[in-house]
Amino acid sequence: MSATELEPLTDVDANEDERASAMKSNRCTDIVCLIVWLAFLVAMGFVLMTSFRDGDIRRLSHGFNFKGELCGVDEAVAGQPYLYYCARGDSGGSEAHDLDFANPICLAKCPEDDSQTISCKKYKEAVDPESSDENGEFTVDEYHVNQASIPTKDQFGRYCVPKNLDLAKSLVRGDGPLGSDVVQMFDSISSLRSCWPMLLFAVLVAVVLGYLYLFALEIVAKELIWGLLVACIVLFFSIGVYCLIHRNNEGGPVHQVVAAYASDAEWTMIGIGVVSLIFGAIFVCVACWASKSIDVAVNCIEGACQCIFDMPSLLLQPLLEAFIRFIVFLFLLYGLLWCLSVGEIKSADVGLGSYRISGLHRTFELTDEEWYMTAFWIFGSLWILEFLTALSQFIVAYSVALWYFTPYSGGSKDGPRFPLFRATCVGLFFHSGSLALGSCLVAMVRMIRYIFQWITKNVKDSNAVAKALVCCISCIMWCFQKFLEFINKNAYIDIAINKNNFCTAGVNVMKILMSEGVAVGILNGATFIAQIVGAAMITMLTFLLAYNASGFELFQDRDSRWYVPDPAMFAAASAFLAFLVAIPFMLQLDMASDTLLMCYVKDKNKGNRGGSHVPKIMADLFDDYDRSGKY
Repeated sequence: MSATELEPLTDVDANEDERASAMKSNRCTDIVCLIVWLAFLVAMGFVLMTSFRDGDIRRLSHGFNFKGELCGVDEAVAGQPYLYYCARGDSGGSEAHDLDFANPICLAKCPEDDSQTISCKKYKEAVDPESSDENGEFTVDEYHVNQASIPTKDQFGRYCVPKNLDLAKSLVRGDGPLGSDVVQMFDSISSLRSCWPMLLFAVLVAVVLGYLYLFALEIVAKELIWGLLVACIVLFFSIGVYCLIHRNNEGGPVHQVVAAYASDAEWTMIGIGVVSLIFGAIFVCVACWASKSIDVAVNCIEGACQCIFDMPSLLLQPLLEAFIRFIVFLFLLYGLLWCLSVGEIKSADVGLGSYRISGLHRTFELTDEEWYMTAFWIFGSLWILEFLTALSQFIVAYSVALWYFTPYSGGSKDGPRFPLFRATCVGLFFHSGSLALGSCLVAMVRMIRYIFQWITKNVKDSNAVAKALVCCISCIMWCFQKFLEFINKNAYIDIAINKNNFCTAGVNVMKILMSEGVAVGILNGATFIAQIVGAAMITMLTFLLAYNASGFELFQDRDSRWYVPDPAMFAAASAFLAFLVAIPFMLQLDMASDTLLMCYVKDKNKGNRGGSHVPKIMADLFDDYDRSGKY
């Protein structure tokens, strides 16, 4: 019997559900890869411990005073974590009009009013160039000025930002010390701290919408897929015809938008129109000549939804995956910050008029060894995240395969017990090596692609040939990454059913793709559309609900504990969280559909059409195959 065929289990040690199915008994696969994977994790632990010993993560977030001392970190200012900007000139207080950006100081606490006296340090504004030594260096004298404190508020736990709106704007404008995009992003995010209960509620709404979407697919998948196909045809032809007709209409809204981004709006409109018509024609061809394959895809999607709802514990898989990935991502990001904080701090020159003065600011420099450690941690982070993806896909594949091969009893399937827990244990204890190998390949390609993207951004614009070459290589690596992810996903299904090594599973997948390419392609296209629609629906509904809810008086009252200071930012954050919640639901649907199709193809190849285990929702497919001999 070939590796692609399914054999009934005879191993007395196999569990009851697997004995009743066509799944082979569990065995360890790719043990050498497992050893390498565990050794790599140990090495990452060593890198992290080294970073804890030699680094200080506060270096990445705390500000520097005018001497270059890191507020709250360096010994001289260890008890003064806040960066404070004095008033320009000798007077301060509530009447201050400008801030002295060149000479910030460190404070233990941000002054809330002008009742305190702050000792600010200044430099002589005039320096005699003739006082410099033979190397052109000179000394700048400093002096102290006692100023009335400027009323400020704590920002990020690191900065004292003036309460005066004009002074605060001078800090966050483009040329101000807090005017970078990163700092302003953190400022916007900080406004969400007071409305975290509402963000939590938005997440719960997204979860409910995710389950409702899966339930709707189980009932009206065929109508939804065909409706979307027709909508795509109408949409692409409408866009194409509109762009070609209005290519010279400079007053048209679409033409104005295109003109804002393209130097030749007319030819751009023609290009968009032609491409849209081509896509519309492609969808027409799919609808006319691949209707039977679309029915296969629709039945697989409906079967996937039915399978998910037949195993209650599997309903928790998207939530658990999202939670675990979020925690692991935060940990890996935390470790990366520690790796970067190992770098040596060195003084950097700043300008004072037409002169350069040393010692006011500092920069980070990493040695070659520290760069290697940081790159090692980044690759390890990618590998761990890809391993979590592989494990999640295996869990769904194993659970769905158990459900598919479970025979009907009394008109219904008695779903396997605790599939989520069992699939996790089987994946970790028997197939971690195979999952690590597949995820390592994707992580390597992703790392190479990121490197080429970095090179693309740093290649000088004058070297157009090199930049174009690097862009092409980056695009090729992206395509190769997507190909690997597709093969890996289906290889994990073969591993779940046949317990093959990763390479053997990959070969089996290629054989199936060669023989069943149309059905597989249509299924992936249908599930892709279903995923896009589902994610968009969940995200948009959550956004609209959050934005409209933020307009209620309860959330606009500054004295309310539910006050939402920035409704637009709150709605955007709610939509982003909803999108993150929707992704695991859509990926689970995709993996379950692919697993059902793989099981269906294997049953067909084995000649076991219409068996007692075949889901009723897919039985018609086998009848059609008997009559026509094709999908």
